[in-house]
Amino acid sequence: MKHRLIRWFVLSALVLVHAGFLDWLPASQSTRAAEGDRPAAPGLAAETLKGCKRSTPDMADPTCCVNGVVLLDGQAVAAEVEIVSPHGSTTVMAQNHDGDNSPYYVAGLSEAPLDVAIGDTVTLIARYDGTVRSLDYPVQSPGQRVDLVLPLAAEPSDGDAPPHATIAYATAQPGGGYELRGLGQVAVSGRTIEAYAWSDDGGTSLGSGETLTLASGFAGTVQLRVQDSRGQWSEGDSVVVEGISEPLEVEFVGSIGGQTGVVAVEGDYAYIGEGAALTVLDISDPVQPVRVGRLPLMGHVVGEVQVVGNLAYVAADAAGLRIIDVSNPSTLNEVGFFDPPFPIRGIQVVGELAFLAGWDRGLRIIDVSNPASPVEMSSLDTPGDAIGVQIESDLAYVVDGKAGLRIIDVSNPSMPTEVGFFNVTDYAADVYVVGSLAYLTDTGKGLYIIDVSDPTLPTEISVFDAPYEYRGLQVESGLAFIALGHAGLGIVNVSNPALPTEVAIFDTPGWAKHVCVAGYLAFVANNDTGLSIVDVSSPSSPSGMGFLKMLDNTIDVQVVGSLAFAANDDVGLSMLNVSDPANPTLLGSYDTPSHAYGVQVVGSTAYVADDWSGLQIIDVSNIADPTLLGSYDTPGRARNVQVIGNTAYIADGESGLQILDVSNPAALTLLGSYDTPGSASNVQVIGNTAYIADRDSGLQIIDVSRPAAPMLLGSYETPGGGLWGAGGGQLGLRWGWI
Repeated sequence: MKHRLIRWFVLSALVLVHAGFLDWLPASQSTRAAEGDRPAAPGLAAETLKGCKRSTPDMADPTCCVNGVVLLDGQAVAAEVEIVSPHGSTTVMAQNHDGDNSPYYVAGLSEAPLDVAIGDTVTLIARYDGTVRSLDYPVQSPGQRVDLVLPLAAEPSDGDAPPHATIAYATAQPGGGYELRGLGQVAVSGRTIEAYAWSDDGGTSLGSGETLTLASGFAGTVQLRVQDSRGQWSEGDSVVVEGISEPLEVEFVGSIGGQTGVVAVEGDYAYIGEGAALTVLDISDPVQPVRVGRLPLMGHVVGEVQVVGNLAYVAADAAGLRIIDVSNPSTLNEVGFFDPPFPIRGIQVVGELAFLAGWDRGLRIIDVSNPASPVEMSSLDTPGDAIGVQIESDLAYVVDGKAGLRIIDVSNPSMPTEVGFFNVTDYAADVYVVGSLAYLTDTGKGLYIIDVSDPTLPTEISVFDAPYEYRGLQVESGLAFIALGHAGLGIVNVSNPALPTEVAIFDTPGWAKHVCVAGYLAFVANNDTGLSIVDVSSPSSPSGMGFLKMLDNTIDVQVVGSLAFAANDDVGLSMLNVSDPANPTLLGSYDTPSHAYGVQVVGSTAYVADDWSGLQIIDVSNIADPTLLGSYDTPGRARNVQVIGNTAYIADGESGLQILDVSNPAALTLLGSYDTPGSASNVQVIGNTAYIADRDSGLQIIDVSRPAAPMLLGSYETPGGGLWGAGGGQLGLRWGWI
């Protein structure tokens, strides 16, 4: 959605800025300012910073200067601070001054070599004990305080230690200006981030998919960066939030769509991972599968599902293991969970034990005898990335990515022991064990058939290596059913393990990732498009029976009343009822010829920026049956569109800005164009000015008062080298994992 509120992204530098007048107030006023919204760092009183006051008649102090502290883990340190201006640079030390017990730095800005005036930008670089923090700061007043926070070194991973986060937020200041309040480095456990201020024991809870409450008067920049257990930081941007008069609560309400990466079938029901949710389909009529239940799972992609009796065990990636009561498919309820600080990618339940593939933490064995309170019994780290597991007798066959297949003795669940392994060429994706044979898919190589009669010495019998992308598989009655990525569903005769042969390929829409065979039907999870149901009663001539379209990779959305119009990449234009935000429902869709990247709705007409197919204009007066009114194939790749009156402005990738007359959708005409230096990815038009987010070339500002001859008014190259989106208060959404 496009709001002026909040999305989470990365903070590459945590900086505390007190702009303006703090140090040239009288001491009593300075103390009150420091003790307001911003708690002082331990052992540091604001009035200790001297030597940077408003200019006096005798010019005893510099006419323009800066001071501040350099903080490491909340403590002021004696750091070196280099200040660079367009005219020169100087280096000073943060040190104790007369009567002070904490070091701080002071530097004049207006004299040589810096020669800075108010409005100029300087770069401040703090260095201490091998750590560095830099900041570009616009000089705002004769005297200002700029505090720099040094990054904490990444801590080495120690088993199950949680990752960390560094958090900052901005608050409005009386009389103008702003303040960034740093909350330091804090632990992240599961799906909630607990942040604690320097002098605030209560802290602020920032939850992924949960709740964030901000103080009244909030304004400025919200930034978040998260470090995983390997010490790697996430990447992204910050977002500016306008001031609000009441406390703001941002809360996860509902969702629809997402990757269809897994499917399990039990009786008349199919249980699928639909993005961050478990969805239940009634498949009693395979031609017309119907959604009957859905349960969001804390904003993480579902990796695998197993149904045992009335319980569904869901490997929910970073949300861990979720145990769901599915006795009433229309009303799903979570009854328990195991939420470790690492992702869960695969699962098999045997009796009262759940065997989990725990990514870089290997095999985890969980006691689920009490589903409301699962308890870890033991674990065994594997050398690769554990993404799947199958139990056969007392052996666990763990799919371990680049480390191939690991065979682990689990006869004593309290002490699992590896007994054998089988290496792969590329990346092990899935395994299916039948008796003494293991069938293993290797993404870039093919299907291995392995003799595991001696688990200590697994031996290759053969490999089926037709040039496909090999993912999930299931073996039934001498046939291997394989999800083959863009090729769809593959059927391979493995009745002679030494000589596997191709039987048929069925091209499913999208990218086949997982397959489940039940009776004469194969259910194929197509990742980015939805679920295919294929009749395989005649393996040599499979035929499509049913298809349920899912929403994945939503790139743009516009909400009109209770309707949301979403640009869904390969799926095209989707229309949803969002009158009940907790339960959005799909009303209709229109499959555009290319990739739907942007959408604007005007009245009953939807204008879709459709990548290689340019602009598509769709009549949505009948949501259940949208129809094409007209199209225009732009020279580039249409990324976004804005329509004002009878004119459409299209961000057209490498072809810049395209301006079309859309007064007659059946006969669209080009009015003019402007070739931006980069790749136009978004456009916002205000009056006669178009603002273009031009990837690799920043912001381009164009006069469109004469559509036939648009002219460049100005440009700004952003620090990162380019922009992906721009607009008057509108923000795109990008989803990821933390």
